[in-house]
Amino acid sequence: SIVSKPTILLYATQHISTDILKPVLYGIEEEGLPVVIEFHSGTHMTMADLASRNSALSVGIGVDDEAIVLTYKNIPAHQFIYRLTGYAQYPDS
Repeated sequence: SIVSKPTILLYATQHISTDILKPVLYGIEEEGLPVVIEFHSGTHMTMADLASRNSALSVGIGVDDEAIVLTYKNIPAHQFIYRLTGYAQYPDS
C-alpha cells in the first residue's frame, strides 16, 4: 500500500521473528521517524525496493531470513544503501 505521510516502510516475510525486527525498529524510533511494518512475500531486495517506492520518504527496508536491506527509491533496484546479514545466528531467532 502507498503511504503518503513521511514514513519508512519495512516489508518483511511473514515468518520473520519480532526479535530480529526489534533492533531495527529501535534505531528508527531513536531517529524519531515513523515506521509501518507490512508482511509481504519476496526477497529482501524486492521488498526493500517496493517499500522505497511506496514510502513518502522514498526509504524502504526489506527483511527476510537472509538479510535486512535499506534502500532508497532513486537508486537501481539491485543496489542498496545498507545490508545486514548473519543475524540468524542470534539466539532465539
